[in-house]
Amino acid sequence: MQRKLRSLGYGVHKVRGCYNEVGKPATRENSFLVFDKYQTFRLKEDVRALSEKYEQDCFLFKPKGEEQALLIGTNDAFGRREQILGRVRINMSDSENYSEIGSGIISFD
Repeated sequence: MQRKLRSLGYGVHKVRGCYNEVGKPATRENSFLVFDKYQTFRLKEDVRALSEKYEQDCFLFKPKGEEQALLIGTNDAFGRREQILGRVRINMSDSENYSEIGSGIISFD
């Protein structure tokens, strides 16, 4: 998936994610922070298609210039829906769902 994202021209940075899977306690996994470095404006659609292809449950998406992020489900088990997560919070986490980037944390309220 990372190789395909890069071939489409996106910037990809590995991060460590922590989230609650449905019916399970919080777990940690390797994730990606992906950004549209050439402003193709296709990031959401491309990541949705790749998430479906590689059988990912969901992905987070924050549109440029907007405060709120979306949780986008990409399979029937998780639910094919978009849910508003809230504002991005840097180095402030009261949530069990967050991503670690180096020594920093990104979460949503």
